[in-house]
Order: sequence, then structure tokens, then C-alpha cells
Amino acid sequence: MAGNAFAAIVGLLMIIAPTRLASWSRLSDRWVSTTAATDSLDRMRNVDSQILSRPKLAGIIILAGAAFILIQGVFFVRRIGVDEGGRLLSAFFGGSALASGAWEALWLSLLLFLFLGALLALVVGALAVFRVDLLQRVSQQANRWVSTSGRVKVLDAPHYRFDSFVRNRPRLWGTLIVSFAAYALVVLFSFSRSL
Repeated sequence: MAGNAFAAIVGLLMIIAPTRLASWSRLSDRWVSTTAATDSLDRMRNVDSQILSRPKLAGIIILAGAAFILIQGVFFVRRIGVDEGGRLLSAFFGGSALASGAWEALWLSLLLFLFLGALLALVVGALAVFRVDLLQRVSQQANRWVSTSGRVKVLDAPHYRFDSFVRNRPRLWGTLIVSFAAYALVVLFSFSRSL
């Protein structure tokens, strides 16, 4: 409701004093570049060389972790049924208003995801212990770096076409904004009174 009240005030300003709102928008429309934030995502962090420097030790640790997850997971799943797992997941997330069937489907998906992850870890651990050369070849194929800098540059450029379109017709857009904000306020107010 507060957001719609603010939108109605902005819309009224666009109708009554469009030049004042245009001067304020020069302050609010300052461009903030996202380059610094996305540059950290575009740097490769190679941990394979550290893991593959002692492949047998890493493989034994990975095998032990995967075996532990699989063995404990089997005992855990045998004790808890799907319906109880769905209730457990629902309670963990605050008892959201999803149907019990949806929570059971999420429970089964979570179990499948953990099981497949543990099986993949078993394969990787076995390769690290017994076939390091094959693991290195697979690692080189899988770790081809794909830079995101070209794709993200589109987001890091200001696009003011819509702003200029609104600034050229402030009274029209102000009327539309006030109308929609007033309608939303009436709907939200009547909804809040019915609660």
C-alpha cells in the first residue's frame, strides 16, 4: 500500500509540476556501473591443480564421503516414508501453503539429487584413486572457460529510451500512474479489511 501511495504522489507530481519532477529525476537517474560486481564472477578459480596434486588422497576422501552419504542415506530413507519426509521438509521451510503432494515431490527430488550426487562422487573418487590420467582428461574437457563479460556488457549500459518517452509526456503518464495506483490502493484496502 505504501508503494502505491508513493506512486500516486509521483503521478500527481507528473501532472501538477512536470518540470520539478524532471529536475529531481536528474538526481535519481545517476548510472551505477555493475562492472566491478560482475568482474569477480568472470575470473576463473582453478582448484583442479590443487586436488590433482595428491589424487589418491583426494580420491580416498571423496570415496569415503560418498560412501558415508549413501550408507547413512539408505538408513535414513528406510526410517522415514515419503509422506513423513514431505511433512519434515514443510516444517523446515516454515509450513508454507503448498499442498502435501508438492512437499512429497520436493522430498523425492531432494533424495534423488543427493543420491545422484553421491554416485557421481563415487565415480570421481574411484577415478582419482585408480585412473588419474582419465580424470585429468575429463577435467580438461569439462573445465573449458566460458567468459561472461561479453554477455553482461549489455546490462552495464544505460538505456534511457523509456525515460525520455515518459519525460516527453509527463501528464499522460502521471494520469496513468495515478489511476493504476488508486485502483491498486482500493483493491488492497478492501482486501485488508476482509482479513
